[in-house]
Amino acid sequence: MKVSTFFKIFAIALPLMLASCNSKKNVVDNKGKDIAILSRDSLEQRKYLQNVIKNGQEIKDITSKIKFTVEVGEQNITLTGNLRMKRDDVIQLQLMAFGFVEAARVEFTNDYALVVDRINKKYIKAPYSKVDFLRENKLDFYALQSLFWNELFIPGEKKMDDSFLNLFTLKDLGNGDAVLKLNKTFKNKKKNSNKKTYYAETSYQWLSNMQEKTVGMANMNYADSVSGDSKLVWDYSDFKPFAGKSFPTKHRVDIITPSRSIMVNMIISHLKEDSKWDPRTKVSDKYREMSIDEILVRFMAL
Repeated sequence: MKVSTFFKIFAIALPLMLASCNSKKNVVDNKGKDIAILSRDSLEQRKYLQNVIKNGQEIKDITSKIKFTVEVGEQNITLTGNLRMKRDDVIQLQLMAFGFVEAARVEFTNDYALVVDRINKKYIKAPYSKVDFLRENKLDFYALQSLFWNELFIPGEKKMDDSFLNLFTLKDLGNGDAVLKLNKTFKNKKKNSNKKTYYAETSYQWLSNMQEKTVGMANMNYADSVSGDSKLVWDYSDFKPFAGKSFPTKHRVDIITPSRSIMVNMIISHLKEDSKWDPRTKVSDKYREMSIDEILVRFMAL
């Protein structure tokens, strides 16, 4: 694929990823055998959840090399680059073409999401409140940070601690895995084409390895009787030792909108702790800002 056309797939896919999603993949197979449910107030469950939280990274700065693949329908692109993350501040993806030309920059901060197209000198910058799906489901920077850092989260909260443990139910699947379900759904008041009020809601659950006490998958389910149900699944694998803990070096995000499918693969390598990098991207005045709506119009024309 030509470098000049990469943005047609990548920068268009990202806003769709932030807009709405529906995956073929599920954390729990409801047709499977019965599963044991531990009491949500039990000491055993609290201890397990505490260990899952403790297995999260304690360092503040992570940098790594990354191989980044996006598939939108039958189209795909693979780029290499760098992933940089600073706890509670920023997630930054620098994507390179041919291994040495920066083609794109993706940045999530506390206040906004930024996508910079270096090839065509264009960019998208939007606060989370302007992205419908993120706003309605309380998926702010801290929730996205938890997904990148392989952690549990409570939508709308900055940090997980013991005060939230009673919001989860732990279900032992009997095969070495457990489902951690958030016993709280987030309802959104909406109107259909006839201007009648109805409610869409989002639920959350995670798959965890009971021996390692790690998060193996995050699953977000969005139920909308008018616009259609949707799901986002973030799958973690190939855990490797890092900073005294373990960290997944393979991330797969499966997304399907009502009209299109998106798959993102991220393979991480050369993990290290490093704070010597600029946490904010400065966009040149020569770049033209584009709206999410403008990007979606281009995407629908593909």
